Parts: sequence; C-alpha cells; structure tokens
Amino acid sequence: MFFEFSGVRLLFERGNEPAVLYFRVDDIDEAHQHLTAKGVVFENPPHLIHRDDSGTFGAAGEEEWMAFFKDPGGNTLAIATRR
Repeated sequence: MFFEFSGVRLLFERGNEPAVLYFRVDDIDEAHQHLTAKGVVFENPPHLIHRDDSGTFGAAGEEEWMAFFKDPGGNTLAIATRR
C-alpha cells in the first residue's frame, strides 16, 4: 500500500518487510550527485523502475526512475522522479 504526502511516498508491504520512504525530486541525476557529494552511499545509480505505457499512474509513456540508499538505522530510502 502506498501513501503519498506532498512528494514523499511511503510503501507498506505484506509480511515482515519494513516500510520504504520515497522522496520525489525534480531531477534525479542532480539529486543523486548532490547527495553522493554529501556522503550518501547509494545501492545503485538512478535507474528505470517502470514505464507507464498505459498512463495508469500519470501521463502515458512516462518513466519512473529511482535510486536507493540506507539511513543510519539501516532503513531503505529512495529518491524518485517521473520523466
């Protein structure tokens, strides 16, 4: 289940998986570069997660890109953008 709060999305999954926070950014490449320079260690560079060909979640053909990292407590966080 997703909850959207003004650019911050929270995902709850069934089972014992912890919640994941997604922070919406305008430019994922710029945000990734800025956070990396501040010492954030990403699990991977920004990459395509989903292409919304049908327009279910926004404009048809938009892509959702994400990059994941951990907070000091080991929780998974992500920056995300649609383009």
